[in-house]
Amino acid sequence: MRRFGSALLVLSLAVACTPGGVILPRQPGSAAAESYAASQQLAQEDPESAVRELKLFLRTWPRDPKADDAALLLARIELHSGNMVHAKEWLRWILRTHSRGDRVHAARLRLAQLELQEKHEESAYRLAVKVNLEELTETERREAHRFFANLARARGDHVARLRWLSWVRADTVDTDRLAFVDVEIDEVIQDMDVSELRRVAQQLEQRAPAARVRLRLTQLLLEKRDAEGARKQIAELSVLPMTPAEARRLRDLEGSMRGTGEAVTPLLSDPGRASALLPVPPPTLGAEGTLGVVLPLSGSFQAFGEECLQGILLAARILGEGAGTTAEHSVRLRVRDSRGTPEGAAASVRELAGDPQVLAIVGPLLGDESEAAAVAASEAGIPLVTLAGREEVARGRAGVFRLGLTPRGEMQALVAFAYQRLDVRRFAVLYPRDAFGETLKSFFEDAVKRQGGELAGVAAYAPGVTDFAEPIRSLVGYPSLSERGKTLLRQREDLLDRAARAAPREAAELRRQAKALTTPDGGPLPPIVNFEALFIPDSYGQVVLIAPQLAFHGVEGVHLLGSSGWNHRDLVRIGGKHVEGAVFTEAFFVDEERPYVIEFARRFETAFERPPGAPAAQAFDAANLLLLQLAHGRRSRIELAKGFSEIRGYPGVSGMTTMLADGNAEKDPYVLGVRSGAIVNID
Repeated sequence: MRRFGSALLVLSLAVACTPGGVILPRQPGSAAAESYAASQQLAQEDPESAVRELKLFLRTWPRDPKADDAALLLARIELHSGNMVHAKEWLRWILRTHSRGDRVHAARLRLAQLELQEKHEESAYRLAVKVNLEELTETERREAHRFFANLARARGDHVARLRWLSWVRADTVDTDRLAFVDVEIDEVIQDMDVSELRRVAQQLEQRAPAARVRLRLTQLLLEKRDAEGARKQIAELSVLPMTPAEARRLRDLEGSMRGTGEAVTPLLSDPGRASALLPVPPPTLGAEGTLGVVLPLSGSFQAFGEECLQGILLAARILGEGAGTTAEHSVRLRVRDSRGTPEGAAASVRELAGDPQVLAIVGPLLGDESEAAAVAASEAGIPLVTLAGREEVARGRAGVFRLGLTPRGEMQALVAFAYQRLDVRRFAVLYPRDAFGETLKSFFEDAVKRQGGELAGVAAYAPGVTDFAEPIRSLVGYPSLSERGKTLLRQREDLLDRAARAAPREAAELRRQAKALTTPDGGPLPPIVNFEALFIPDSYGQVVLIAPQLAFHGVEGVHLLGSSGWNHRDLVRIGGKHVEGAVFTEAFFVDEERPYVIEFARRFETAFERPPGAPAAQAFDAANLLLLQLAHGRRSRIELAKGFSEIRGYPGVSGMTTMLADGNAEKDPYVLGVRSGAIVNID
């Protein structure tokens, strides 16, 4: 199947100047080749001279194999100079004069991008449908996938948009970015009706997010009381690969399999409980000054950037209760869009740093953009407080601080709680064999060693599977059995099977005989559960599948440990008794009973008509920590950075924060647990 799509124009045009995007001259040393090479060099050093040289090249050798590359380069330079009309003219020149050239499809794609940028959707569509992705570079194809998803969104075509987002997802290797793509996919799926879901399910076949599409379709069919249609979708789902991201929709299917047929409704916080409490006085009275904000406010990560911005606006009292109350704050924000890219983040930081009134910057959010922003901030000498989880961002850079909760920090808190509060000494790990699972497993193992615990077993499974028998059995000793041991195991199973059908007295004797069987060396037969806690670094959607299978295979009486992906109401709704007693970490807990957390949640929901999530909470804390410096009279960048580095034990809504010497925050995440069928704070 042919695929079409895109990305940001500036990035895509830049490919034409890179070695991977340029075709070598057929006659090295020819006058044409030398002229074009000189123009390329000038493009980096003197764009105006490059334009003259490129135009001369095209007048002299308009049919040269490099002419279309030269025109693409001209279009890029013109665009960077703000001459969109001239850029379009050169792209159209390629379509007219080099319609069979090797860069015509790149030119057609970039022209379509410009048309969409100017909101000429139909013109962009007519150009884009003629693009052959096989004629593009690998980078251009990835950008094309994103472009066509954006074009479909502009045209209101949910089916096409989801189809192209599936390719965007396949292109994405960074786990942080993958999470954002999955959120976008889920939003599209939620907006689709039954007929649209049926169409896209057929087009996706087994490619992600096919499972999530069919899960949503099953839910809608159940709501329409179409039991037969729902059963057919369940049959289709049985042969689809399931990823952790797709499993987040599994709760709907699980509900139908239990015969409830109930629609899933959103969990609403109780504003009455919060409003009944007195507000907590803000610790930032008298704050004055200007702060910069750099966040992804467009593109794939817009929703997360906007939630962070809402938290910052709430902290600065620019929106929400108390907005504009100069008695409390005289704070100004200068907000810039990073577009979720390193280039956009660095440029925004440099621009804000050039304004002497801006004393510090909050953001960005993602790892790559935060890395670029940190370099720019360090060079410019302006404090930067990034929300990324990547610890390397702050290290070795004066004035750069990182507040995001890290996977390493989560694992250390989780293991410390299990070791000190649950008295666990022997741990095991059951993890998905993907980047996310491997990372958390590694940090968990390090935390166990630091506490002095023992890792009794490790087993992995393919991401998205629904049958966990093999890895579970490997944890409890089945693979180590000799042939004689396997024979004894079959004998035990036969005795227990006969006992299940026998009269009570005979059944008791058969079970006694089964229990008395041992391995040839006198040891116990599996399952051998020689660990006290099992860590599963996966989403709650997978955990509710794993937990009952653990019990089925004899893994009982152990503490289940997890990460923030477990914090969802359906962990207990679907998991039931199998997840009772589970323990996991979280960056923010909206049902926390501490007054300042309740007050934050109430103010946020009043202002934005929805409960806050972890991004809003962490951004709120980051802004408040900077406002605290301003409230203490720090009026220069140097003073503010010094004060920020001295933060110790700040009780934020996203947990306790202490700044370490390397610029990283030591965060005290929430430790949550399942108690009596509810998720509660147990720390």
